[in-house]
Amino acid sequence: MRSETEGVPCVAPSLSPNALPFFMLHFLRRAPNPYEISAADLQTRLRQGPPVHVIDCRESAELSRPGITPSEHLPLGRFPASVETLRTRAAQADLIIVCAHGQRSLHAARFLRNEGIANVWSLAGGLKSWR
Repeated sequence: MRSETEGVPCVAPSLSPNALPFFMLHFLRRAPNPYEISAADLQTRLRQGPPVHVIDCRESAELSRPGITPSEHLPLGRFPASVETLRTRAAQADLIIVCAHGQRSLHAARFLRNEGIANVWSLAGGLKSWR
């Protein structure tokens, strides 16, 4: 007795070349970003250590919205002139950069890593994820 599939070649399913970018974006969005720390991990670090130094890179006009306490305010535009000060802070504790939605802080973290400060991260999702 022969099975229904006997003699039928086995062909692996294939994706349309047009579908590939969609799947790549789907998986890349879920890949952890080495420049970011989650709100849950930051809360744990603030409670249990090791110590961190939180830097709020929002503009002064945005500070009426709640942030993380304690933190130091340093607008993103002042980062280039403050690299040595930030290097000193990083020698004492890991730096966590925060902003409203996580984009400016991610930019700041990348900038500081390019300046040779390795222990710096951005709060993933910004203060929006903190609340």
